Amino acid sequence: MLDLIDHNALSISRIKHLVVDEADKMFQLGFGEEMNKLFAMMPFAKQTTLFSATLNDKVAEIKERLSINPTIIEIKRGSRN
Repeated sequence: MLDLIDHNALSISRIKHLVVDEADKMFQLGFGEEMNKLFAMMPFAKQTTLFSATLNDKVAEIKERLSINPTIIEIKRGSRN
């Protein structure tokens, strides 16, 4: 995405909804700096949905960086409803 933005092929300045899937994996794979650059380019006022299989320090960092107050839905192993 950063390459497309750098070549004026994509603009994210008017994003209204942001979905971050596998947030913890993005940091584990070394994309933290790139994610932070993208977040800085986006408007502050947007709906953000973040999905992660684990809740760790990196996910908390994303939450803080995006200034979101999340509703956490936690599914425990072996639960059925």
